[in-house]
Amino acid sequence: ETGAILLCGMGELHIDIILEQLRQQYKLSINSGSPYVTYTTTVSQKCNIDYTFDYRTEQGNQQITVSLTATPHSPEEIDNCNIFINQQNLPKDIFQAVINGLQNAINIGIDNCSIIGCDFEITNLSYSQQPYPLIVETAISNCAKKLLMQNPTEQLQPVMLVTVETPTDMTG
Repeated sequence: ETGAILLCGMGELHIDIILEQLRQQYKLSINSGSPYVTYTTTVSQKCNIDYTFDYRTEQGNQQITVSLTATPHSPEEIDNCNIFINQQNLPKDIFQAVINGLQNAINIGIDNCSIIGCDFEITNLSYSQQPYPLIVETAISNCAKKLLMQNPTEQLQPVMLVTVETPTDMTG
């Protein structure tokens, strides 16, 4: 729709070579943007955390306790993260808040490097009284971020994306 084409490469030089080939072979006028490099991270060993999130409501001080485990995939299986929740009878809104909290931590990762290639498992989730879903989401996200900060992680190969805009009469 926009006429933009995304190119992926192994580095800026690789992208520059592809762009130059397009210019010379097809006589295209190419406007390319700055490369955007996406880094990803994975956990390098199995790690656990028991985390307590304290908050205050009109009923007084409350707590959410979370036990979380992260297990790396084998090097051949570096892809997305899987989420497992070993907790029976969670209300639907709390269950969704747990998923959202973990997804948030996975997407933001460490230093904005998203997390891939591991399993996250909630082995325990307990609270003193039924919390609001947003509080659960925050507690889970903070727990996962703390687990990632306190344990060894490994930065993976970057992925570089460049947007190339071609005239509409040159696109098929």
